[in-house]
Amino acid sequence: MSDLFTAMTSRTPITVKFAKADTGFAAGVPSFSGSALITSLNIQADNNEVASLSVSLTGTGALTQTLV
Repeated sequence: MSDLFTAMTSRTPITVKFAKADTGFAAGVPSFSGSALITSLNIQADNNEVASLSVSLTGTGALTQTLV
């Protein structure tokens, strides 16, 4: 979490890689990568519950599409 917070506050681009939720990173399925700035972080961590983290990103350039 602290690395993400540092990247957000210093406006340092991070490398992101993602695929469609219904296919994931399966063989022969396209995935995408690029750079982005973290624009917000939100953590929800109630006592004795599963924690969740939400991140908002803004791309800083073109996405690259590759096949897994």
